Amino acid sequence: MGKTTLKKNDPKTADATYKVLVVDDEIGARESLKLILKDSYEVVTAESAKDGLRKMQAQNVDLILTDIRMPGMSGLEFLKLVRTWYPSVEVILVTAYPDSKSTLKALKEGALDYIIKPFNQWEVIGAVKKAISKRDQVIHTARTLELLKAAIQENYETTTKALIAAIDAKDAYTGGHSQRVSRLFTIIAKNLNLSLENVNLYTQAGYLHDIGKIGVSERVLLKPGPLTKTEWLEVQQHPVIGSRIIEPVKFLRKALKIVLHHHERYNGGGYPEGLKKHEIPFEARLLSIFDAYDAMTSERPYRGAYEHKKALEIISTEAGRQFDPELVPVTVEVIDKHHLKVRPI
Repeated sequence: MGKTTLKKNDPKTADATYKVLVVDDEIGARESLKLILKDSYEVVTAESAKDGLRKMQAQNVDLILTDIRMPGMSGLEFLKLVRTWYPSVEVILVTAYPDSKSTLKALKEGALDYIIKPFNQWEVIGAVKKAISKRDQVIHTARTLELLKAAIQENYETTTKALIAAIDAKDAYTGGHSQRVSRLFTIIAKNLNLSLENVNLYTQAGYLHDIGKIGVSERVLLKPGPLTKTEWLEVQQHPVIGSRIIEPVKFLRKALKIVLHHHERYNGGGYPEGLKKHEIPFEARLLSIFDAYDAMTSERPYRGAYEHKKALEIISTEAGRQFDPELVPVTVEVIDKHHLKVRPI
């Protein structure tokens, strides 16, 4: 019967064989360990650390037993490389000269345990069983964390879609607008080489920036003519309403300040708090430009859509007044390059 084929670093099934790599420059030590372990494990041997690394590159290894004192690369140097390149593989050090200093250093560098020459069969078997159990526990924990992250992400996306659906049902323009702004905001995040976490933040903030309009009456949102002062004050409350909606949702809280301040103006003439310049969060200063661009190039009940170039001209003209003058050039460039992907003609 052939060996069970498993994915790299998977915990083994009950009938599968773990692979143990024994690294020692002494053939007697290699063969002794192989003899002790061969009935329960598949044993591969290497006569040096470099030989061990070559064999690890060629095949998956579950556990390493390595001598400390070897010509060329020492066991401690080998251990450092293994912990860097193969962090899920546990390492047991082998020594004929045990002392507290070298043992402490080995454990500090990441060795799970050490065994002493000449070998005691049951000590070797016990140490190997302990290491294999630790390896499987670490891999199982890592897998569980990945599943939890996936569940959280799914919940994150489901919650966001539900919020967008709610506002889209009230004002179809706002839903489509939020999706387009989110796409542009995501593109700039990737162009800035931000982390995946921050790219996701930009994506969700773009989707949610107008969620507070769910608290603005349809009569005002869909009004074909100019708004009265009272109606305009109602519209100006939507960033506050939006921030209150997402505040209880723990995984959306990082987007709260972006939602709250995306209508602030660089010169201090915006709302809801009249912040100016760098008092306005960086992400909100960025989002405000994409928000304005898409609003200008969209049909609204009270006016027609501006052409792409006209909208960019207005944004450039407003640098230093409505928009951060340092961010306008880079955002205009991104919009000009990618706008057809977001809103095809």
